[in-house]
Amino acid sequence: MMISASGKGLNFDPVISAILDPIIQMCEQAAEAQKSKGALARRGRTSSEPIGSKRDSISVDAILSKKSSTSVLSGESSSKVYLINCLSAIEEPLMDQEVATSYVKNLRSMIETHARALVDKEADSILSKCGLSSKMPYIKNYSSTDGEDDAKPLADVVETSPQMLLECLKAFYGLVTGTEGSLPEFEQLQVPRLRSDACYGLARALAEAYELIYKAVMDPKNCYPDPRSLVKHSPEQIRTILEI
Repeated sequence: MMISASGKGLNFDPVISAILDPIIQMCEQAAEAQKSKGALARRGRTSSEPIGSKRDSISVDAILSKKSSTSVLSGESSSKVYLINCLSAIEEPLMDQEVATSYVKNLRSMIETHARALVDKEADSILSKCGLSSKMPYIKNYSSTDGEDDAKPLADVVETSPQMLLECLKAFYGLVTGTEGSLPEFEQLQVPRLRSDACYGLARALAEAYELIYKAVMDPKNCYPDPRSLVKHSPEQIRTILEI
């Protein structure tokens, strides 16, 4: 750290902020504009494109030029990916600079916040595609009341009736096992650690949602006539399939 003539360490935060804060604001504005430009397709594992360096260009045009193979991120999620990549690119040259320790800490906090929001958005999107998103409030309400004796059985609720859940869970199993589509792999996230964390976070969120459903269906108080026909996999099996 640089030392002033008085022997006290200099505070570089105002200088760093003056230089980088406007750049971050421009990135945030570009990410916001990205929401209205449609979905950002991710490259699948079978992409024939050559493997490049750890980081590709983080420009909007470069990100939009990525070709898709299977699943697509929503406009909101694609804007999160773009912003995370921008913040990561700003963070990288500062990581080994002692004078930027405080600023890097704030950057990482911002990145983690956006990454969590990205995972939550994609988890909700997947549950919505399966038709389970609208069922979760009933399941969570049942779980929070711990199956009180006077609670109406979930099998008697239209939204969580056996036939409704059967179709939704079929779609869920299809996505989880890969027979009816695939889960996002966040391949546009250009930092491998963030990409891995996002995949793990999404898998964990889906596994936790399934476990709530499983417990509710298997509870005799909810009066499902043939619960095993609905929840064909245990929570442990789903976690294994999701590799968590």
